[in-house]
Amino acid sequence: MTPAGAAVWIDALGGRRFLLCGAMCIVNAILVIMHRIGEGSYTNIILGTIGAFIIGNSFENHGQGGQQFQVPPSEQGHGPPPQRQWDQH
Repeated sequence: MTPAGAAVWIDALGGRRFLLCGAMCIVNAILVIMHRIGEGSYTNIILGTIGAFIIGNSFENHGQGGQQFQVPPSEQGHGPPPQRQWDQH
């Protein structure tokens, strides 16, 4: 498989960070089953892993300037949205 093909598969499966978080969860579960770490350690590691994933996504979205939340130019300036039936008095 070429590096470009691998990148397509990684993106299709959820991205690099998501796969790393999933792998960490699996490794931690195996370590608990083998009694290498305690349940409290498992909880802390999972919370840290998921927290890092969420913080990473937040910083990525902030670094993009929130572009994914902007209104497209084709939809700007067309007045107020149409009223729904229950909004009319």
